[in-house]
This record gives sequence, C-alpha cells and structure tokens, in this order.
Amino acid sequence: MTELNHEKSEGSYAQDGLHKWQTLVDEKVREWLGDGDMSWHPKAGQALDLGDDDYTPEDLRLAYKIMQDNEAVPAWMSLGFVLRDKHGKILRKVEQNARDFISRRQDALTTGSVLRLQETEKRWHEARTRLHEEIAKYNSELLDYNLQVPSVIGQLTPLNAQTLIEQALKQAEAKL
Repeated sequence: MTELNHEKSEGSYAQDGLHKWQTLVDEKVREWLGDGDMSWHPKAGQALDLGDDDYTPEDLRLAYKIMQDNEAVPAWMSLGFVLRDKHGKILRKVEQNARDFISRRQDALTTGSVLRLQETEKRWHEARTRLHEEIAKYNSELLDYNLQVPSVIGQLTPLNAQTLIEQALKQAEAKL
C-alpha cells in the first residue's frame, strides 16, 4: 500500500512541476505579446511566406516553416531540403552537358573534323560517367531520407541516370 501512495506522490510532483513550467511559459508568452499590438513589426499585416515546397502537405507547411525559421528542423527535413536542391542542380547539369555535347558534335560534323568528333565523344563519355556517379550518390542520400521521413509526408523517387540523360539528349537535339 505504501508503494501505491509513493507512486501517487511522485505523479503529483511531476504534475506540479509540469504545471509550474506551463505557467512560466504562459507568463513569458503574455509578456512578449503584451497587449497583442504587433503593428510595430516590419512585416505586420503581410502574409507569411511559406515557400514553394510542393512536397510538403499544405496543412503542415506552417508548422515546418516555424520549425525551419527557429532552426528546430528534424534531420530528415534538413536532408529533404538538401536533396531537393541537389535534384534541381543534377537536372540542370544533365541538360547542360547534353546541350554541350550535341552542340560540339554538330560543330565537329559540320567542319568534318574527325579529331574534334573524337574529343567530343571522349568528353561526353567522361561527363556521363560523372553524372552517373553524382546521381548514384544522390540516390544513396535519398534512400537515407526515405528511411527517415514519416509515412504521411511521402517518399522521394530515385533518379534514373540513363533515362535522364536520354531525355536531355532528345531535348537538346530537338532544339537544333
């Protein structure tokens, strides 16, 4: 019976401690807000910019924006921001390399220079190798992200290097 009373007293101490913290937090919030007049703030009356994060559900964007602004972002979310940035950079690199290759190849064929054509093919092979390596590294980081992200957010899809390169080549050739 004394153990049961001991557990109750520990529970009440925990409740009291929690209540004290809640009271302190409430007091600080009231102090910071004052009378609620925020007209002095430089962004008063302006809409909150939640960014263009198409991957985050609309109902969670505000919470994530607050966490990000206060540097309280979970590791998986930080990794997601990095991966989305890398995704765009990879797509731009693939497109740029494909355009360069098609342009150089066209110049070599126009001038009839076998040496320039060989050099162009060599550079394209090296560029493809680098792109495959970069995409493999990205996909590895993406796997780590997909293992961490909550299921309600959804996972990101890995990139297929060969498909991206082929599509970029077709687009570059179509523009010639």
